[in-house]
Amino acid sequence: MKRKIFLRCIIVVFLVGVLAVGVSEYMQRDISSGIVRLHIIANSDSSTDQKVKLAVRDEVIEAQSELFPDGVKRRLTNKEKQNITSVALDVLEDYGVGYGARVETGKFYFPTKEYENITLPAGEYDAVRVILGEGRGKNWWCVMYPPLCFTDSAVGKADKKSESIFRESMGEFQYDIISKESIKTVPAFKLVEIWSAIKEKIK
Repeated sequence: MKRKIFLRCIIVVFLVGVLAVGVSEYMQRDISSGIVRLHIIANSDSSTDQKVKLAVRDEVIEAQSELFPDGVKRRLTNKEKQNITSVALDVLEDYGVGYGARVETGKFYFPTKEYENITLPAGEYDAVRVILGEGRGKNWWCVMYPPLCFTDSAVGKADKKSESIFRESMGEFQYDIISKESIKTVPAFKLVEIWSAIKEKIK
């Protein structure tokens, strides 16, 4: 009798685990839908290369509205990649560092990112990655679309337009999960965060 109860408990735990994984996958996919992140990787951790990285960051953010007047798409055209590369190369030439830059797009893992009024859970997101030189230095990232890239040290805040884009792209429930105004959804947020971290470790 005890053995049957034990086996039933194991089955229940297993089913709950499978359900939790499925729900986490669904929520993370919906949260990341429509979000494009900017990821800049420095050539090395030297003070010069880190300074160059931040200079490239500033120029790419400054040029974003001109490069993408209708907003950043998940997949860039070759011309759009070339335009971003040109912005980065101009900075590298100004600093005379002697190495180049390349731009790639795809899905990449990002840790949790906090803003003043929203928090994006860790997980895979579409991203525009700018790799400087050998790309072995510390990196910097932000949300490129909706536009949440800030060049100063402040945490920053999603404005009304960005909030509207988030709500439209991921849905009301998923937006509530990342909104700091909604305390009741914190467990759901942690579920997404924990599962994303587990997936990254077992790759």
